[in-house]
Amino acid sequence: MVKYTWKEIKAAALQEAFSWEGHSSLTASDNQDYLNAMPDAANKGLQRIYGRITLRHSKELECKQGINLIDLDKDVTDWRSSGRMEAWQQTGNGMCELTEDSLKIIAHRWLQINAPQAGTVVLRYNAWPPKITENTEDDFELDIKPDAAVLLSYYIVSEIYGDDDPSMASSYRNRYEMGLDELEMTESQEQITVDVGDCPTWDL
Repeated sequence: MVKYTWKEIKAAALQEAFSWEGHSSLTASDNQDYLNAMPDAANKGLQRIYGRITLRHSKELECKQGINLIDLDKDVTDWRSSGRMEAWQQTGNGMCELTEDSLKIIAHRWLQINAPQAGTVVLRYNAWPPKITENTEDDFELDIKPDAAVLLSYYIVSEIYGDDDPSMASSYRNRYEMGLDELEMTESQEQITVDVGDCPTWDL
Protein backbone atom coordinates (compact mmCIF):
# COMPACT_ATOMS: atom_id res chain seq x y z
CA MET A 1 0.00 0.00 0.00
CA VAL A 2 1.19 3.51 -0.80
CA LYS A 3 2.25 5.47 2.27
CA TYR A 4 1.49 9.20 2.47
CA THR A 5 2.98 11.40 5.15
CA TRP A 6 0.84 13.65 7.29
CA LYS A 7 2.65 16.62 5.74
CA GLU A 8 1.61 15.48 2.26
CA ILE A 9 -2.02 15.15 3.33
CA LYS A 10 -1.97 18.66 4.84
CA ALA A 11 -0.28 20.08 1.77
CA ALA A 12 -2.88 18.45 -0.50
CA ALA A 13 -5.71 19.95 1.54
CA LEU A 14 -4.17 23.44 1.46
CA GLN A 15 -3.52 23.13 -2.25
CA GLU A 16 -7.14 22.24 -2.86
CA ALA A 17 -8.42 25.05 -0.66
CA PHE A 18 -6.03 27.83 -1.58
CA SER A 19 -4.43 26.66 -4.84
CA TRP A 20 -1.35 26.11 -2.74
CA GLU A 21 1.52 24.85 -4.93
CA GLY A 22 4.41 24.76 -2.50
CA HIS A 23 5.15 28.48 -2.60
CA SER A 24 3.77 29.04 0.91
CA SER A 25 5.18 27.43 4.01
CA LEU A 26 3.01 24.96 5.90
CA THR A 27 3.88 26.90 9.04
CA ALA A 28 2.92 30.31 7.65
CA SER A 29 0.86 32.29 10.16
CA ASP A 30 -2.03 32.82 7.76
CA ASN A 31 -2.46 29.06 7.44
CA GLN A 32 -2.01 28.17 11.10
CA ASP A 33 -5.70 28.26 12.04
CA TYR A 34 -6.47 25.83 9.25
CA LEU A 35 -3.55 23.57 10.20
CA ASN A 36 -4.73 23.51 13.81
CA ALA A 37 -8.14 22.29 12.70
CA MET A 38 -6.80 19.56 10.41
CA PRO A 39 -6.19 16.70 12.91
CA ASP A 40 -9.83 16.56 14.01
CA ALA A 41 -11.06 16.85 10.43
CA ALA A 42 -8.65 14.13 9.28
CA ASN A 43 -9.77 11.72 12.00
CA LYS A 44 -13.42 12.20 11.06
CA GLY A 45 -12.59 11.66 7.40
CA LEU A 46 -10.54 8.53 8.08
CA GLN A 47 -13.26 7.02 10.25
CA ARG A 48 -15.85 7.59 7.54
CA ILE A 49 -13.60 6.24 4.78
CA TYR A 50 -12.75 3.08 6.71
CA GLY A 51 -16.34 2.67 7.76
CA ARG A 52 -17.03 2.04 4.08
CA ILE A 53 -13.92 0.15 3.00
CA THR A 54 -11.77 -2.32 4.88
CA LEU A 55 -8.26 -1.59 6.12
CA ARG A 56 -6.40 -4.91 6.39
CA HIS A 57 -3.14 -5.15 8.30
CA SER A 58 -0.71 -8.00 8.95
CA LYS A 59 1.01 -8.88 12.22
CA GLU A 60 3.68 -11.47 12.94
CA LEU A 61 3.11 -13.33 16.22
CA GLU A 62 5.54 -15.74 17.81
CA CYS A 63 3.64 -18.82 18.95
CA LYS A 64 4.47 -22.03 20.75
CA GLN A 65 3.03 -25.31 19.59
CA GLY A 66 -0.52 -25.73 20.83
CA ILE A 67 -2.78 -23.14 22.46
CA ASN A 68 -1.64 -19.50 22.48
CA LEU A 69 -3.61 -16.58 23.93
CA ILE A 70 -2.87 -13.24 22.26
CA ASP A 71 -3.86 -10.07 24.12
CA LEU A 72 -5.22 -7.95 21.27
CA ASP A 73 -5.19 -4.76 23.34
CA LYS A 74 -1.47 -5.18 23.97
CA ASP A 75 -0.07 -7.12 21.01
CA VAL A 76 -2.27 -5.96 18.12
CA THR A 77 -3.06 -2.40 19.14
CA ASP A 78 -4.89 -1.38 15.94
CA TRP A 79 -7.16 -4.46 15.95
CA ARG A 80 -10.70 -3.59 14.91
CA SER A 81 -12.20 -6.97 14.09
CA SER A 82 -11.23 -10.30 12.66
CA GLY A 83 -13.24 -9.78 9.50
CA ARG A 84 -12.30 -12.67 7.27
CA MET A 85 -10.10 -14.58 9.71
CA GLU A 86 -6.76 -15.39 8.10
CA ALA A 87 -3.52 -16.71 9.51
CA TRP A 88 -0.51 -18.50 8.08
CA GLN A 89 2.48 -20.30 9.51
CA GLN A 90 5.85 -20.94 7.90
CA THR A 91 6.68 -24.59 7.36
CA GLY A 92 9.35 -26.40 5.44
CA ASN A 93 6.88 -26.57 2.56
CA GLY A 94 6.11 -22.85 2.49
CA MET A 95 3.39 -20.76 4.13
CA CYS A 96 0.41 -22.85 5.17
CA GLU A 97 -2.95 -21.39 6.12
CA LEU A 98 -4.35 -22.27 9.52
CA THR A 99 -7.89 -23.61 9.59
CA GLU A 100 -10.75 -21.56 11.02
CA ASP A 101 -11.06 -24.09 13.84
CA SER A 102 -7.58 -23.14 15.07
CA LEU A 103 -8.51 -19.45 15.51
CA LYS A 104 -11.00 -18.14 18.07
CA ILE A 105 -11.89 -14.72 19.53
CA ILE A 106 -12.54 -14.77 23.29
CA ALA A 107 -14.37 -11.97 25.14
CA HIS A 108 -13.65 -9.48 22.34
CA ARG A 109 -10.10 -9.12 23.63
CA TRP A 110 -8.22 -12.39 23.34
CA LEU A 111 -7.27 -14.30 20.22
CA GLN A 112 -6.73 -18.01 20.73
CA ILE A 113 -4.39 -19.58 18.20
CA ASN A 114 -3.96 -23.34 18.17
CA ALA A 115 -0.59 -23.48 16.41
CA PRO A 116 0.36 -26.79 14.80
CA GLN A 117 4.01 -26.06 15.49
CA ALA A 118 6.18 -23.47 17.21
CA GLY A 119 7.13 -20.46 15.11
CA THR A 120 5.85 -17.29 13.51
CA VAL A 121 2.15 -16.97 12.70
CA VAL A 122 1.16 -14.20 10.27
CA LEU A 123 -2.27 -12.83 11.18
CA ARG A 124 -4.45 -10.75 8.84
CA TYR A 125 -7.16 -8.60 10.42
CA ASN A 126 -9.33 -5.50 10.04
CA ALA A 127 -7.52 -2.50 11.52
CA TRP A 128 -8.55 0.88 12.86
CA PRO A 129 -7.14 3.83 10.92
CA PRO A 130 -4.38 5.76 12.69
CA LYS A 131 -5.36 8.65 14.94
CA ILE A 132 -3.96 12.08 14.12
CA THR A 133 -3.24 14.54 16.93
CA GLU A 134 -1.77 18.01 17.20
CA ASN A 135 1.53 16.34 18.05
CA THR A 136 1.63 14.07 15.01
CA GLU A 137 4.94 14.55 13.20
CA ASP A 138 4.96 15.67 9.58
CA ASP A 139 6.82 12.51 8.53
CA PHE A 140 4.21 10.21 10.11
CA GLU A 141 3.10 7.74 7.41
CA LEU A 142 -0.50 6.75 6.80
CA ASP A 143 -1.39 3.49 5.05
CA ILE A 144 -3.90 4.83 2.59
CA LYS A 145 -4.56 4.29 -1.10
CA PRO A 146 -4.19 7.21 -3.56
CA ASP A 147 -7.94 7.54 -4.16
CA ALA A 148 -8.62 7.55 -0.44
CA ALA A 149 -5.86 10.14 0.14
CA VAL A 150 -7.53 12.48 -2.34
CA LEU A 151 -10.88 11.97 -0.63
CA LEU A 152 -9.32 12.70 2.74
CA SER A 153 -8.00 16.04 1.48
CA TYR A 154 -11.49 16.86 0.17
CA TYR A 155 -13.02 16.05 3.55
CA ILE A 156 -10.48 18.19 5.41
CA VAL A 157 -11.21 21.15 3.14
CA SER A 158 -14.96 20.74 3.61
CA GLU A 159 -14.50 20.82 7.39
CA ILE A 160 -11.97 23.62 7.87
CA TYR A 161 -13.41 25.92 5.20
CA GLY A 162 -17.02 25.68 6.36
CA ASP A 163 -17.10 29.04 8.17
CA ASP A 164 -15.13 31.03 5.59
CA ASP A 165 -16.84 29.80 2.45
CA PRO A 166 -19.84 27.46 2.97
CA SER A 167 -20.37 27.17 -0.76
CA MET A 168 -16.83 25.91 -1.35
CA ALA A 169 -17.03 23.61 1.66
CA SER A 170 -20.27 22.12 0.33
CA SER A 171 -18.69 21.56 -3.08
CA TYR A 172 -15.79 19.63 -1.58
CA ARG A 173 -18.08 17.63 0.67
CA ASN A 174 -20.07 16.59 -2.40
CA ARG A 175 -16.85 15.54 -4.15
CA TYR A 176 -15.93 13.53 -1.08
CA GLU A 177 -19.30 11.79 -0.85
CA MET A 178 -19.37 10.97 -4.56
CA GLY A 179 -15.83 9.61 -4.45
CA LEU A 180 -16.55 7.58 -1.35
CA ASP A 181 -19.51 5.94 -3.08
CA GLU A 182 -17.15 4.81 -5.86
CA LEU A 183 -14.64 3.13 -3.59
CA GLU A 184 -15.13 -0.61 -3.38
CA MET A 185 -14.56 -2.77 -0.35
CA THR A 186 -11.61 -4.58 -1.89
CA GLU A 187 -9.63 -1.44 -2.71
CA SER A 188 -8.03 -1.20 0.74
CA GLN A 189 -7.29 -4.90 1.06
CA GLU A 190 -3.72 -5.85 0.32
CA GLN A 191 -3.26 -9.21 -1.28
CA ILE A 192 -0.64 -11.50 0.25
CA THR A 193 1.15 -13.83 -2.13
CA VAL A 194 2.26 -16.96 -0.35
CA ASP A 195 3.96 -20.12 -1.49
CA VAL A 196 1.58 -22.67 -0.06
CA GLY A 197 3.56 -25.62 -1.34
CA ASP A 198 2.35 -29.01 -0.18
CA CYS A 199 0.98 -28.20 3.26
CA PRO A 200 1.15 -31.05 5.77
CA THR A 201 -1.97 -32.50 7.30
CA TRP A 202 -2.20 -31.07 10.83
CA ASP A 203 -4.13 -32.82 13.56
CA LEU A 204 -5.11 -30.06 15.98
